[in-house]
Formats: sequence, structure tokens, C-alpha cells
Amino acid sequence: MADVNDEKWMKEALNLAEKALEKGEVPVGCVIVHKNKVIGRGGNEANKTKNATRHAEMVAIDQVQHWCKTQFLSFKDVLGECWLYVTVEPCIMCAAALRFMGIPKVVFGCANERFGGCGSILNIHTDICSINTTYHGTKDNLSAQCTVNCITQNSSDDCNLSTMCNYTSSGLAFKETPLTNVVEPSTTYEEYEQHHRQSNELRQEVRIPCGEPFLCIPGILANIAIDLLKEFYTGENPNAPVPKLKKKK
Repeated sequence: MADVNDEKWMKEALNLAEKALEKGEVPVGCVIVHKNKVIGRGGNEANKTKNATRHAEMVAIDQVQHWCKTQFLSFKDVLGECWLYVTVEPCIMCAAALRFMGIPKVVFGCANERFGGCGSILNIHTDICSINTTYHGTKDNLSAQCTVNCITQNSSDDCNLSTMCNYTSSGLAFKETPLTNVVEPSTTYEEYEQHHRQSNELRQEVRIPCGEPFLCIPGILANIAIDLLKEFYTGENPNAPVPKLKKKK
């Protein structure tokens, strides 16, 4: 449900998007509000920094982290009380980061039909988070050898993942499970398990925290956000590399 102040905070985010446009960046702006006060602001900085992860949300979160340090407050606890306003639907990367960090509410302007992680392409904000991991060795060297096969997946009848995200706050939780889908037909699971126990290699199911689902409210001042994007994409990107012309043979 939209809040009476949603348009107010979105206008601040749009101002940041306009400034990003003036600098030749994709015009996306973001503000993070804590107890009716903006504690983080950001506009896209991907072109400036030559770093594709410097989206407006990430820039604003960095400011929140700095603010928490100056106030001697827990970064995690503060984020759990924040609302984030961004002019364009968070991409898949940003949506996953916001969920992992525990931001409970995200308000955005227009949809992101190419990379949107909050409904347009994926539903990162609501999907059941599941993983299926296998590692070889002991629990002590898990971080070096763990291979994640699946980060998120919708709950469905054909889902073969054996666990939902059920984690402990102290870290990773372990549960030994059969891996019957990769055992040779002529090999029983007991034989498989015995062999790998002897070599100190066990198939483990590792549960990694993915964060609680968060509320998404779309469409706040969407037309203004769209107009800014149109202005950017109909123009020339001054930061784009010089195209190489093909030589005629």
C-alpha cells in the first residue's frame, strides 16, 4: 500500500536521476528513508566509475553504511527500518542485494522491462529462495570449494531442490542428504556414501541466507521516470567507446 509521502520521496529520487542524466549516466536516482529522514542518496555512477555495479541503489546504500558508522548504529538494524525509493524498478542484481540486506519496502517509478528483478523479468522480491550445493572436503574448507548450482528458484512441482532457505543467524547450516540423481544406476546410495566417507568427501546440502521477501510498490511518478530514460536513450552516450569502422577489402 502506498504511503502519503511516497511521491515526496520519489521527487527527491527524480532530482538525483536528472543530475545523473546531466553527467551522461543512465538517469536513475534513489533515496533511502529512515524514520522520515533521508540517510542515503544515489544516482547511477556506472559510466563515471567504469563499474557496472554502481547502480543508484548501491551508491545510496554505501551512504547509509557511512551514516550508520557516524551514528554508531547497526547497519543491518537500520536497513531493516528503511524504505527505498528508486525511479526505475531495481534490476535483478540490485533486487537480490536489497532482499539479502533486509530492506522491507521498495517503491519504484517505472518498470524495467529488460532487467527488472521485481516483477518485470524475475520476482526476486517474493520468490522462495532455494539453493542446492555440493562440496568436497571438510566443513572447514567449504568456502573455498563450495559450488552453488542454483541461487533462486520458484517453488514448483518440477523443482528438484531438496530444501528451502532455512538458515541460522550464526552462519551456514548443514544437512547430509542423498544425491541419488547423480549416482550411477549400478551403485546404491549406501555404497556411494561409504566410499565418500572413506575419502572424507560428503555431499552436503548448504543453506545460505537469502533474506525475507520485501514489499514492492510500483508506478509512483512513473511517467517522469520514463521521460528521463527516453531523453537519455534518444541521445548519444558520450561515454560510449568510439566504434571501429570495418575496412573494405
